[in-house]
Amino acid sequence: MNKWLLLSMFFLSCLVSSNAEVSSRNNNNSLSLRSPLFIENKGQLADRNGKAMDDIRYYANVSGARIYFAGNKVIYRFLKEKKQISEATGKPGIGKGMLEEQTVVLQLLNGNANPEIVPLDKATEYYNFYYAHCPNGITNVPAYGKLIYKNVYPFIDMVFHAEEKGMKYDFIVHPGGNPADIRMKYEGVNEVSRTQDGKLVINHYLGAIEEQQPY
Repeated sequence: MNKWLLLSMFFLSCLVSSNAEVSSRNNNNSLSLRSPLFIENKGQLADRNGKAMDDIRYYANVSGARIYFAGNKVIYRFLKEKKQISEATGKPGIGKGMLEEQTVVLQLLNGNANPEIVPLDKATEYYNFYYAHCPNGITNVPAYGKLIYKNVYPFIDMVFHAEEKGMKYDFIVHPGGNPADIRMKYEGVNEVSRTQDGKLVINHYLGAIEEQQPY
């Protein structure tokens, strides 16, 4: 199902976290980063056909998902071990090596189609990648703890923070900016609800994304 939700954003801060149903291996209520870093894409990312994913600038690996950061959108690719009926017992179980996939796209509307992405808080470690499409290796790839999408709307920046509890993002409205300009569209979701404590729950096929009440 490819439904989408349009949000007019009048708040400046929210915290993105996953529901426990996102992955059978994730028993808490957050999109906890295995490594709380945004890794730069220097050509190591490729699709199933080996074609370079040049539109992706950075990405982060999380429990049950990978998050891609492109020009004016963020792509959540959720993975979950597929359940199937056991021929031996007749009971449902986990299909070994079988995965279900769901993609949710968060896109900023009517704004800067190609904002400058500025990485901050550079990590001390580097990453090396050796794949079929880059057999000679792509080495010394840096990673960061923060990304700033500059001027996604006039005088408004979007800042992503990698934290132990999940991925937090803020809209920073500078003098001259108008928060009413912020409009976000979610693609690939089933339904949206709001909890009594103000959280926005964005349900998709494999689980949910929770956006905490602004603070």
